[in-house]
Amino acid sequence: MKVPLDDPLRVLPLDGVCVVMPSETPRVEGIRRLRRTLLRHYGDGALSLLFVVPSKVGIPSDETRGEVRALLSELGPRLTAVAAVIEGTGFGASAKRSVLTFVTSVLARGTTSVRVFATVDPAAEWIAESAASDAWSPDLEVLHAEIARARIQATGE
Repeated sequence: MKVPLDDPLRVLPLDGVCVVMPSETPRVEGIRRLRRTLLRHYGDGALSLLFVVPSKVGIPSDETRGEVRALLSELGPRLTAVAAVIEGTGFGASAKRSVLTFVTSVLARGTTSVRVFATVDPAAEWIAESAASDAWSPDLEVLHAEIARARIQATGE
């Protein structure tokens, strides 16, 4: 799936794992586009989400966080795993990771494996292991390549 280069929320649906990387603080409309993409690509099937949030991305508004909560609740039992990488160092990044850990664990309510990471490599490995099933197993090399591609599109790095 091609994502417009000016879209601030990169959404890369792969087999069973969707990589999401914002280039700026997410807004409600971006989360709504994410929802439409997930429903179009995965239908009613199981999926895992890998969020990669660059350090420059701020904390979303209350309204946007509400939209994310609604999305995760809607996906509910279809979610196999959710991994979130909050990049950066220091208190700000640590605080973002703590808040995200709490929010996602409350939403998952024990039905979905949820982990928050500081870097991409362990998150990609964990999501690949968590998303694997008897029917398929994500290709870790492809996952790393797609994350790198999303990073270039989102941040130019």
